[in-house]
Amino acid sequence: MPKIEDILKETTQKFLQAGIESAELNAKILLCKALNCKSIDLFINKNKSLLSSEIDEFNKLVAKRLKRIPLQYLEEKVQFYDLELFITNEVLIPRQETEELVDFTLSKIKNKQNKTILDIGTGSGCIALAIAKNLPNSQVTGIDKSKESISVANKNKNLLHIENVQFVAESLENYLPKTKFDVIISNPPYVPLVNYMQLEPEIFFEPKDAITDGEDGLYFYKLIEKKLPLLLNNKGSIFLEIETTLKDEIQKIFTNVAKPNIIKDIYGLERILFLEEINF
Repeated sequence: MPKIEDILKETTQKFLQAGIESAELNAKILLCKALNCKSIDLFINKNKSLLSSEIDEFNKLVAKRLKRIPLQYLEEKVQFYDLELFITNEVLIPRQETEELVDFTLSKIKNKQNKTILDIGTGSGCIALAIAKNLPNSQVTGIDKSKESISVANKNKNLLHIENVQFVAESLENYLPKTKFDVIISNPPYVPLVNYMQLEPEIFFEPKDAITDGEDGLYFYKLIEKKLPLLLNNKGSIFLEIETTLKDEIQKIFTNVAKPNIIKDIYGLERILFLEEINF
């Protein structure tokens, strides 16, 4: 039977030929998944031969990755803002840019106690859970129209033992809370449809309606602005992840609400729009 070292080399070469980035890392992560072990174990046991059942399980994962199914879906987990989250293909894969949205939001509101916070389009619950964990005196609500997403978010809540957060299966269009919120945060579907069709193959395995509004990328910003009086307390704040190429249009949407501010991400792209001290 083939050894761990040989299997990793062979699989890395397959991934390289398929144009998969970080080929060796992908191979190691999938083998760890198949063997239910840690990366260090692969090195320690590199000369160990695998059982046929272990090879079969690994080959199934490799075949899926070669079809460009995202690694995170195969691993069924992702790291986000010091949290390990369970994910499925029912939810958007959390990304580094969204960690920056969380980090910036926390920097602006961390000294304000007992805040109520709404996360629109919560997906896996990544934003809501990260905010709730870092602001234990806050009350966070995450909404999503997808019942499957809410199921994943609730599973993450239970796995992480974070109590000051709740998840509601409801669309933004129909959501009417009993009480308004102090802060709204969201990473809405903002990729214009024309841009979506040109993205890398892995993207097409993620929920389409979590990435694009099927139009020009502005639908949810307009909807958020329209519903603000029903959702946000006076003097409240909004923090939104945005599509860089749409920054001017998005700023115009919120001009009548308050002065929009734009923050760049680590790549120098305008990625976060925020408004503070909003008056109604």
